[in-house]
Amino acid sequence: MTHADNITARELALYAVNSADIYRQITDPVCHNLAKHKSRGVFDSVLAMRSWERIAHMAAQAYSRDHLHNDVAWKDIFPPSVRCIAAEVIRDHYASYVEELTA
Repeated sequence: MTHADNITARELALYAVNSADIYRQITDPVCHNLAKHKSRGVFDSVLAMRSWERIAHMAAQAYSRDHLHNDVAWKDIFPPSVRCIAAEVIRDHYASYVEELTA
């Protein structure tokens, strides 16, 4: 990972965390679903990470629509390695919220 990739991932994570549409459509349902799995005792961190990666994926597409020109592919700006780092940042940001929902 380069320093530029880390900065890009951080930017994507900040966009995902601060976007009301992404929160309402994707993040909040994912948090509730993960809390449900934790409370049932069937939580799988690998599958949970796929959910966070889906949020990063959707955020990358939304960021591209909002801020980039049509001639730039969002997949080139946010390759899978960057989206994975962003997913980890998003996961860490919402960890306490998921625990709160579990209780």
